[in-house]
Amino acid sequence: MVGLPCCAWNDVAVKKVASMWDEVCFIEEDGDAPLAVKRVCIKTAKPFLIQDMVKVVAQGVEYGVGVHKISNWEPNIMEEGEIESDIPDLSGGEEEDACFEDDANDFIDVENDDKVDERQENSFGM
Repeated sequence: MVGLPCCAWNDVAVKKVASMWDEVCFIEEDGDAPLAVKRVCIKTAKPFLIQDMVKVVAQGVEYGVGVHKISNWEPNIMEEGEIESDIPDLSGGEEEDACFEDDANDFIDVENDDKVDERQENSFGM
């Protein structure tokens, strides 16, 4: 994802855009990548390559955001020392995922029916 405005540099907005293609598995945290670039793992059954521009409205301003499949991306799904388990947590406490709260970023709107004309440039040179 390229060209997300700075007011939308958070996991809620990224998930909102990426979920247009299907289920978001995780968002990669890459300290070396520019802030306006996010890598998102999407679980999808759609057989086509993702190469889209979508219109994102943030605080009343429209932005063109590029969403592209990266064929050579190899995410490190499990860090060293981490153990993944299918055993449910029976501690009784509910985990809250503050990053993906629905109301945390109501000022971001993604319009999936209205793709941005790729010839139209925005402030990110897209």
